[in-house]
Amino acid sequence: MSPNTRLQTPSPIQAPGPIGLQAWLRRPKTLRDQSITYLTMLWQTYGDIVRFRLGVDWIYMVVNPRHVRHILFEQNANYGRDTRGFRALRPLFGNGLFTSVGNLWRHQRRIIQPTFHHDQIKGFTATMIDAAEQLIDRWAEPAGTGQVIDMNFEMSTVALQIVAETLFGSDIKNRIADISRATAASTIYVGERALAPFEWTRIFPSAKKTIFEKARLLLERTIDEIADQQRLSTLQRGNLMSLLIDARDAETGQPMSRQQLRDEMLTFLIAGNETTAKLLTWAFYLLSQHPEVVARLRQEIAATVNGGRLTADDLPKLHLTRAVLEETLRLRPPVWRLARSVDVADELDGFQIQKGSTVLLCAYLTHRHPDYWPDPERFSPDRFLSRDKAKRYDFFPFGAGPRICIGNHFALTEALVVLATVIQRYCPKLATKEPIELLPKAVLEPKGGMPMRIEKH
Repeated sequence: MSPNTRLQTPSPIQAPGPIGLQAWLRRPKTLRDQSITYLTMLWQTYGDIVRFRLGVDWIYMVVNPRHVRHILFEQNANYGRDTRGFRALRPLFGNGLFTSVGNLWRHQRRIIQPTFHHDQIKGFTATMIDAAEQLIDRWAEPAGTGQVIDMNFEMSTVALQIVAETLFGSDIKNRIADISRATAASTIYVGERALAPFEWTRIFPSAKKTIFEKARLLLERTIDEIADQQRLSTLQRGNLMSLLIDARDAETGQPMSRQQLRDEMLTFLIAGNETTAKLLTWAFYLLSQHPEVVARLRQEIAATVNGGRLTADDLPKLHLTRAVLEETLRLRPPVWRLARSVDVADELDGFQIQKGSTVLLCAYLTHRHPDYWPDPERFSPDRFLSRDKAKRYDFFPFGAGPRICIGNHFALTEALVVLATVIQRYCPKLATKEPIELLPKAVLEPKGGMPMRIEKH
């Protein structure tokens, strides 16, 4: 066991954590930039359950996978989504699947689930492969081998192209630049809003709020226009939007409303783009530190495609490639923490969890718990080649329990395609000797981008 892991106690007591002057002295000057450092310090100092204040809120950070299972699975009905983070996201996502609750969430999940079936996603693979090949062809055009690019920007670009075209079809190609700017403005605003120390400050007008409202309006109009076109079309388009337009609730037979469709499309567009882009960015970063893994990846990919073009049928054979992505998700999870509101008072290992507070599940730390992950800081994709899949709650990059991310298979398929396509031709290498710092915003980003040199094998 880790030195700070607490044992079961006979009666509930208050969880440990910084209080008074100690809390003031230990607080990070900028929570936005230093939150992982701060949370790591709390875990190392106080153990697997820590209580601390954020503004006016009491937060319980839990790190042990047993506690994650308890909150996300065993007692998930007692832990809700009325947190500052979800309240910050609602103006952007509305009542999309990520932010909706209760009967609305169950209703939407029933309608949407079939569109993310394995066979449907396999049908999108050709779009993913085309976008990945366009990416590497574009790298070859201006300066050829040796050019330095910002991998973070490049992965955001290709991920947005893939998610936009699979959501909307070819109707979106001439709008991607506007969508990119609007999604960037939207995520910056909601990310800062989620970290505001006092929520009442959000009601005041500001330049950033005005930019956000214009960006969301552009996205809403774009979605509505494409939806109207597709409702009138007699063509079999096969994109996610057309599937959802045609979908009916299995119990009621009702279609999705116009507003609900818009909220779901916004959710998939923004959440699906950001998480996959950061996963790929961090994968290339970690691989740049481990050329021996890159060599093995090239062997696996070459043996699978046999000098040809990657296909959907090749993906299940890329075991090491998938393991690289899973190990990246362990060490650099884009969704690095989840929050839940405590709707019913609870107890964890003898510590009381107060109703009205918030629990913070930090995947970044749980994925490093030494009781569950030997040599936790080491990049070792092989651990996922022989991993016991039953141990689900020590690894939850897409959440867990009933509300596990509906797009997890889509995201991994997309990442597999892009990673394998790039590694076939290129060996990206870090182009700076400066350390790449973590920027833990809504997703885990590299601070200042990811400068990499594109070199052919």
